[in-house]
Amino acid sequence: MQGLMVNFSVLVALATVTAGYKISSGGTCEYDGKVYTDGVFHLSPCVECTCDGNSGGGVRCRREPCPDVLPQNCAKVDVPNGDCCPQCVEFGCLHEGNVYKKGAEIPNQSCKRCFCSWRKDDYAVNCYHHQCPSVDCRGAYVPDGECCARCPGTELRNPWAPWTSIKRDLPKANNANPRATNGEACRSTHLGLGGNSRLFHRNLLSGIENNR
Repeated sequence: MQGLMVNFSVLVALATVTAGYKISSGGTCEYDGKVYTDGVFHLSPCVECTCDGNSGGGVRCRREPCPDVLPQNCAKVDVPNGDCCPQCVEFGCLHEGNVYKKGAEIPNQSCKRCFCSWRKDDYAVNCYHHQCPSVDCRGAYVPDGECCARCPGTELRNPWAPWTSIKRDLPKANNANPRATNGEACRSTHLGLGGNSRLFHRNLLSGIENNR
């Protein structure tokens, strides 16, 4: 079959198609190994084409128009097999311009935790506020970045700096026989030193400092 081979690309509006086609002398159009007579044919469920072989117009196609707007609370979009247009296949909660699926936690909620849930045939955001202990004092306040009130002077502090160690090895006084060069002797009855052990205050402090 003698004919004219033309290449063209599919557009949303009227346009040509991606592969080549032939227009025969009899006015038929051949595309992708298939012959179409003058008139309308479908390249796919979404693309409708017109064979205009008799007047030499060739093949012109258009894509099926799809809705521009999907539901605002659409959480997942898909194009089902055999369909042309994207459809919402999963819904969720619309919150501050974002859509969250069922069970998802809404981030950045101060002093409360919020989740997307299904309620009364619709999706809704449910929030649970933090439970705070009661305070009984004057001047209670809520520190910046926290949710619960606290009394003045109850700020949480870490007693250990990053470089400190909680392990301290004190001198073993039971086996030691320190000699005093300065200071007064003292008798210790605690810390396991024994009642008869004589320690000298200045030497003891020096031993503690050396073991830090």
